[in-house]
Amino acid sequence: MTTVISTRPDFPSGETDAVVVHHVDELLPDGVAINYHPAWYGTTEHARPSAEAHAMDHYSGLARIELEYTCSPYREDKSLKPVELSYQHSTPLITFAALVQSWEAGNLSALWVRSYDVRLQRNRKIYEWHQQYGDIIAIAPGQVSVSSLSCTREIYSIAGRHPKSAYFDHFSTYGCRCIFTTRGCREHRMMRKRTFQLYQPKSIYRPSIIEPIRTLASATIRQMCARMGAHQKEVTVNVLTYCNRFSFDNSTRLALGARHSSHAMKGSPLDTWMLDGWEESELWDNLAANVPLLHSAVKHLWRRFSGDANFLSNDERLQQWTTEQLDLALHEPHTVTKDSLLGWLLEAKSEDGARLSRSEIAEEIIDNILAAQATVTLALTFSLWDLACNSQWQEMLREELRRLPAGEDGFPTFESVIAAPILDSCTRESSRIHPLSSGHAERVVPIKKLYDGVMLPAGVTISASTLALHHSATAFEDPYSYRPGRWLQAEAAQRSLMEKHHMPFGYGARFCLGATFALVQIKMLVAFIVLRLELRPDPSSPTDHHSMDQLDTQNALPRGLRCDLSIREIDLLSQG
Repeated sequence: MTTVISTRPDFPSGETDAVVVHHVDELLPDGVAINYHPAWYGTTEHARPSAEAHAMDHYSGLARIELEYTCSPYREDKSLKPVELSYQHSTPLITFAALVQSWEAGNLSALWVRSYDVRLQRNRKIYEWHQQYGDIIAIAPGQVSVSSLSCTREIYSIAGRHPKSAYFDHFSTYGCRCIFTTRGCREHRMMRKRTFQLYQPKSIYRPSIIEPIRTLASATIRQMCARMGAHQKEVTVNVLTYCNRFSFDNSTRLALGARHSSHAMKGSPLDTWMLDGWEESELWDNLAANVPLLHSAVKHLWRRFSGDANFLSNDERLQQWTTEQLDLALHEPHTVTKDSLLGWLLEAKSEDGARLSRSEIAEEIIDNILAAQATVTLALTFSLWDLACNSQWQEMLREELRRLPAGEDGFPTFESVIAAPILDSCTRESSRIHPLSSGHAERVVPIKKLYDGVMLPAGVTISASTLALHHSATAFEDPYSYRPGRWLQAEAAQRSLMEKHHMPFGYGARFCLGATFALVQIKMLVAFIVLRLELRPDPSSPTDHHSMDQLDTQNALPRGLRCDLSIREIDLLSQG
């Protein structure tokens, strides 16, 4: 089937005899034709295409396709020698890749954007293309990215009914679908009902869930301060490691219950070993998603010749641990409570009324652990980094926290922490500047329809650029700067516009179920740390602004895979 691309060429000035070839099907990739309106053929009355005209196609990056034509203008006056004319016509790739469904063209051109993905540069490159070419662009044949609020709402809203793409098949661990990887809209809605109530504020805000988070936050500070010697007032620590242990212990507790959760913050060798290499595994995961055979070959060859059996084994270790803990819990069902995801899954039923299989339960458990751990770890890391680099906001936040009512442990009460406006603004701003996702929130166009005036056929993969939305100059003045005050000072209309562009936990029908649980952890630990510790960048450490740039991994890791900050206890500081 021939796909027709309609566009208007812009003739070079002065080329009054320029003629554009009309029938070039055999000269272009299979299935592609160029169709120009007859009125655009030329500027002379008798101009017509030369029978010997030919065309060559060039792919320039992935932002446009350039077609070069060499034409011989036809003149009524036979005495005039035909003059060969060459010019290069460029058209945004949206008119090409979004509509071309040729298998050959798709495979060749998609390699370009995949190369950016493997090099962990995909999000940034797509954002650059949006800045250059507009709100709706094709990043590869059959793949479209949008950056407008209207398109974003259409794609991710419940009413839009856009299923997920095949990209999410990559995340299956036990061979089953979980809420995150389920592609169909109806299937997702049915699965979401199983555990929806667990993640609502009414459930998450219960003392049985909040108090362990408070206890773990206090333990995190003690562990960080334990690095100081007897006569030290200041020490540099990698806060990403502590945030990772904190979030992992919280995530496993909610997923499996207190009896079968991890104890990484206490220094359990098994649990800390399980987290070792998490950043490295994340770094290679894009290769696994794009070229799984190559990823597998690299992993096995490196293990064989280096002797490092743990290379890229983080996922395997977590799967083994999850399986073991789940088996223990299933043999002790009386220890499983409704305060855990496992408790809800054991009571859940499939659409046909059957209980969930062990594999289905395990798939949901491990997905929740991975998602919660990564999201909270990085949100905390970037929040602490931003506060360390902006001492005035760190001090303003500290003063706000000091005024809050305190609990028995000396830290602010949970209710006051959740409602603290400066704390909320600081964490919001960090998640705006540092989006906590890969940008692969891909959906599939369900039926042929318009997106901001561009008609896309059914089957096209479409997604929104979180970077473009979070850095929209329309919504955010000075969008690249850390300015928590924007959330405090904005008028109602502007605040609403900012909130619509801010999507740290997704949007619409697939909004992250665990957002409330994540925010409790983020706000609690940031509040506790800022009250007890002064944070500063350490110029002598490997961490700087460049190392804290985000890589386009699935969970947007910092480039340096660590975040070294200098910490100093507030009480010691006040004594001199």
